[in-house]
Amino acid sequence: MSNETKRMRLFLAILICFSLTLPAVTAQAATTITSNQSGTQDGYYYELWKDSGTTSMTLNSGGTFSAQWSNIGNALFRKGKKFNETQTHQQLGNISVNYSADYQPNGNSYLCVYG
Repeated sequence: MSNETKRMRLFLAILICFSLTLPAVTAQAATTITSNQSGTQDGYYYELWKDSGTTSMTLNSGGTFSAQWSNIGNALFRKGKKFNETQTHQQLGNISVNYSADYQPNGNSYLCVYG
């Protein structure tokens, strides 16, 4: 595996982890997407991206989601708040994060917290 491929997988894993950083809330209505898509739901930004294979991302209320995948090269699942991109982290101030995950990998994968 080339260094570029390793870096891309690490980058995608970090982005996946960002979406796991938000507190869980009870789902009111869920939407499931299976192809590359991004948008907003209830004030939270979400994105599903893959280069191949089968993916499913269920968008629950708040910042929560669930994801399944198989036979993928690379995939990204994320959901969270999108802050003013013109501000520095000092200007935004302290941000605390609570998260939980049921992570059961099969093969090469990463679970990360990103923010």
